[in-house]
Amino acid sequence: MCALSKDHSNDRQPSPAHFAGARVRVVVAHFDDEALFCGALLAEMRSVMAHLHVVVVTSVETTSAPREVTVPSPLEIERRRRRVAAFHAVCSDLDAGSSQLHVSNLPQTSTRWDPDYQERVRTVRTAVRQTGLLTDADVVITHGFTGEYGHPQHRCVHDAVISLAGTTDAWTFSAPGLAHLTYHHDTRAKSRLLNHYRCQKIDGTPWLPENDPRMRDWTGGQEWYRVQRVVNGWDPPP
Repeated sequence: MCALSKDHSNDRQPSPAHFAGARVRVVVAHFDDEALFCGALLAEMRSVMAHLHVVVVTSVETTSAPREVTVPSPLEIERRRRRVAAFHAVCSDLDAGSSQLHVSNLPQTSTRWDPDYQERVRTVRTAVRQTGLLTDADVVITHGFTGEYGHPQHRCVHDAVISLAGTTDAWTFSAPGLAHLTYHHDTRAKSRLLNHYRCQKIDGTPWLPENDPRMRDWTGGQEWYRVQRVVNGWDPPP
């Protein structure tokens, strides 16, 4: 069961007051999610936070194409190196701690009702719990219930993290019309973070999320958040 931690109906724009002196933990599914979905918020609010730590749940070996190959090609090895290097560069820019949990990616066709999905939620929940990072967190930022554009691994991370959040405020990525808070931001700070990832592709073309219809919304000067607090614990639907 989830409930709003407070009434945000008249509090539409996140402000430094939300993060002043806060220990903030960001838990995302993939390398680049932290920059794409909440990069502006992190960059522009970092100066007032007491501490920031970013956790990537999946393994780079299963979030790069071709996925789960036994013997990756030299180009694939380079792609993986670029993604990890970009993640570390983003965390360096944000003066943030970082962790990688190396949990395998879910297939794109996974639904919440699949046994494999539910088992993966339990695996992610255990892996995040073992980091100990949420025990002293003031704010946890993670994926939304819908997985933004429907990505099952995003949904899985949401389900696992929300079940661990307890009385901590959980900010989940949202979309227009569904958000409690809309963050209107200068795109320059976010673009600087995204720029680290633009060379992650190995076919010579840049990664351009602003041209991808699934991701375009999050590159246009706004980010959306729902703010939740778990009341009696939460588990994914059976």
